[in-house]
Amino acid sequence: MTIVLAFSLVPLQSDAASLEWSVNLGNGLVMQLIADGSGGCAVVVERSGPSFDVIWFDNKGTVRYQATLSNWPVLLACEKKGLVYVHSTGMQYVAVSVDKKGVATTITTPVEMHLDTAALSYDRFVMRRSDSKGFFVERWDLVSWYLQRYSF
Repeated sequence: MTIVLAFSLVPLQSDAASLEWSVNLGNGLVMQLIADGSGGCAVVVERSGPSFDVIWFDNKGTVRYQATLSNWPVLLACEKKGLVYVHSTGMQYVAVSVDKKGVATTITTPVEMHLDTAALSYDRFVMRRSDSKGFFVERWDLVSWYLQRYSF
C-alpha cells in the first residue's frame, strides 16, 4: 500500500473581499455609479433641495472632480483618463468632459442638442459597479451614507 501526501508551499490566501477605501457622502443618496476601471468611480449623488453632485473619485477615494447642479445629471462615460456627463439647462442638455486632472470643459454650445431624452432616461439607470479588481457598495449607518471600494 502506498500513501501519497502532497503539501503546498504556497501560503493560503483569503478569498474574502477587502476594503480599499471608504468616503462619507453624508445624507446624499447615490443615484448612478460608474467604475472607471482603475479603482475609482464617478457617482451622481442626490442632495436635499434638490441638488445633485457629480463626483469622480480616484483609486484611493480622493475627489478628482466635483460639481453641484440643480438638475439631475447623467453619467455617460467614465474611464481612467476622463469623465463625460450631461445635465439640463432650461430645455437643452449640456455635455461636459472632465480630464484626468479634474478640468471640466463644456463640449456643446447652448444652441446644440446632441442627445435625445429617451436615451438619457435609460442612461441614468445604467451602472457599472465593478472592474477587474474590485467593486463598489454603498453603506448606511443610520446617520450617513458611505461609498466603499472593495478588492476581490
